[in-house]
Amino acid sequence: ALSLILVLVALLLLCCCAPLRPLLPSSLFLFASLTGTDKDCTRIVATMGTNEIISVARDLLLFVATAAIAVRFSKSSGSSPTVAADLQQRLEAGTTLDASEIVCTVTESNVPTPTGHPRKEVRLNNLWHRATYIIVRHEEDGRVNDGDDSHDDASIHFLVQRRSKLKDYCPRKLDPAPGGVVSFGEECIENAKREIEEEMGIDVTNPASPHVIRKIFTFPYEDKRVRCWGDLFEVQYKGRLEDIRCQQEEVDEVLRMSLADIKKSVGNNGGDWMPDGVHALKLYLQHR
Repeated sequence: ALSLILVLVALLLLCCCAPLRPLLPSSLFLFASLTGTDKDCTRIVATMGTNEIISVARDLLLFVATAAIAVRFSKSSGSSPTVAADLQQRLEAGTTLDASEIVCTVTESNVPTPTGHPRKEVRLNNLWHRATYIIVRHEEDGRVNDGDDSHDDASIHFLVQRRSKLKDYCPRKLDPAPGGVVSFGEECIENAKREIEEEMGIDVTNPASPHVIRKIFTFPYEDKRVRCWGDLFEVQYKGRLEDIRCQQEEVDEVLRMSLADIKKSVGNNGGDWMPDGVHALKLYLQHR
């Protein structure tokens, strides 16, 4: 692969530099030998003029650049068939995290079902269920200016999770509104408090804790992979980033990002982000 890259760079230089263009035929022969097409290439190039060779070299470089962009876009969009197929297999086999957990499933109107359903069935059949979304505000001085719109996007910071590869939904995606699926019989507020402590070590249950949690509102979300009624919460984290403790099974890392950086990343690489988490953040920003 490195050899191919070096040859392509050389072809680009030869196309751009007129005194070096006589070397193009031998360069194409070298490229052909590296790709296993040297016999056919030798026969074809021997019949071509310099201008034709330059045109072929440029077309080759354009093709390689386009292919590289396509591969990069495919990775960013999270549409890898291999990852999706592996997740589907694990869901069907019941080997994903908490596959047998009984989830609080609901109707389209957010009315709980009588018994709930196992988590793996919720994912496989995209059943309506309840979930929590937690926006974690964090400023270095410990002060969160609630409702103050005088601050620009660069001065507002959030804690963003990178989900682990073991997750049964959006593995390895960035999540600006971490939370969790609500268990059958569990209250959403209790779920939010439990999830934020388990996944990030932020204690909002102790009255003496400096961190504050509040519910904002409930909203529905639906796409091809998830359908849920989400309770949106805000946590004001007043500790240090270094004190965050990630739950290794579920969280790879926690990042401190400005709102400006989040917007830029979502705009440039939307496939790297959890879609319902991004939707929750947008609703939060509209509300504040």
